Amino acid sequence: LPSGLIIQWGQGVLAGDTSGTVTFPIAFPNGVLSTSATLGNVLDGSHSYSIGFGASPTPKTAAAITITTTTTGYFTFGFSWIAIGY
Repeated sequence: LPSGLIIQWGQGVLAGDTSGTVTFPIAFPNGVLSTSATLGNVLDGSHSYSIGFGASPTPKTAAAITITTTTTGYFTFGFSWIAIGY
């Protein structure tokens, strides 16, 4: 944006009870102000879950994502994310 604010977004897939990394399409020159992720669809099964998205060892280029489920077994989750920085 003209003010220097950068908004990036995307989608991914991750198995439940695992962690992963979302790599931003472009690096934020100064840093990330806010991150958010939501589960868009459950590709297999129906159960309780939570999603965490945020701090990473490389905050200008990536964010850590974790999906936790209370149901045993293998489940795959689709998710959408957004990151705002400058």
